[in-house]
Amino acid sequence: MMPGLSQSFNQHRLYSDFLQVKLRLLQHQFICWVAGGAVRDLFLGREVDDFDLVTDASTEALKVIFPEAITVGESFGVLKIPLKTGEIFDLATFRQESDYTDGRRPSAVSASTPTEDAKRRDFSINALYWDDQNQRLLDYVGGVSDLVRPLLTCVGDPMTRFTEDHLRMIRLIRFGAQLRFPIETATEKAALQLMPNIDSVSGERIWIEFKKLALARHWDYVLKAPLFHAFIREIFNFDMQTLPRPNIAKAEAKELEDLFFMITQFSIPRPQLRNILINRLKLSKAEMNSYDLMVYARTQVSAESVFSLALKVEKKPELIKSIRYLGEVGEMHSNLASEIELTLARYPDALIRGDDLNTMIQGPRIGQILDEVRVLQFQGKVSTKDQALQLISMKK
Repeated sequence: MMPGLSQSFNQHRLYSDFLQVKLRLLQHQFICWVAGGAVRDLFLGREVDDFDLVTDASTEALKVIFPEAITVGESFGVLKIPLKTGEIFDLATFRQESDYTDGRRPSAVSASTPTEDAKRRDFSINALYWDDQNQRLLDYVGGVSDLVRPLLTCVGDPMTRFTEDHLRMIRLIRFGAQLRFPIETATEKAALQLMPNIDSVSGERIWIEFKKLALARHWDYVLKAPLFHAFIREIFNFDMQTLPRPNIAKAEAKELEDLFFMITQFSIPRPQLRNILINRLKLSKAEMNSYDLMVYARTQVSAESVFSLALKVEKKPELIKSIRYLGEVGEMHSNLASEIELTLARYPDALIRGDDLNTMIQGPRIGQILDEVRVLQFQGKVSTKDQALQLISMKK
């Protein structure tokens, strides 16, 4: 019995939803435990967003008990259980895995025991179970000891764990950053040795972990970590040791701004860097737009006036995020973003539009003239539509 952990589960917003799943399984004489990250984080007093559930019921039995289950992960022994509240739980059968042939996922999954289920997991602190029915914490691989020490340790042989799934090496970096845990020597040595295998992992999976790592915002840990340096070498062919330590802001979480601020400092030809982001890491169009705006902010903004920047932000509102961020990290005037926003607030509506110029100007010059007048308006040099049109007629 662990009163503190029991209370943490009982008071969690997901507990009543979890009870619905647990009770349905109990009615059929099956157990239902919470596994993995939720147990780890509640033990540490951290926030928990979801519960992963495990049971001794077979997948076929689960489909009968939960006919509403989403079977997208059925081949891996996992079903998604949607509830009327809108919550969705991952519910897995205790399982063991074998024959990892691609460094990503097992080719065979079979039902097993809680002990074997724990042994297949990546790190000891992620192999804990909460048996709510009996109010007990179950630990088959020394996870509690590693939480208390604290220490990040692979379950079983590190070389085996990282050979099975190469992405675990990046997860190791991420957990170290999130939890501020040191890494056990053999675990770190194995990850460093096998880091070149990360090339076989899909860019989408790598980028997801990269963003989770950034969201932790413990850059003082990450930027000194030998594993992170090895990871960057493999993905970007760049040596982090040659990079001045980025002064990443400690304000509110800025996942993409942090990443792009760091990446834009890599001394890699820009076309090559874009190729890695687009074709290797598979960034979305929206993410590449954010990257391009960070590049623009770092390379062009200092040469422009507040008024011309207000025009650019008006056209591309996302640019203000990069400008504000760079002000926070001390790379530009800290009040620049506020000055731009104040300018836009003072002059929310343009004096003239394209239709006003159709009889005066032809072709692409219309856009150029509109931009020039808008900047003059920001500068306070024109204040009415008539003034703007008179100025344009004088320039014809």
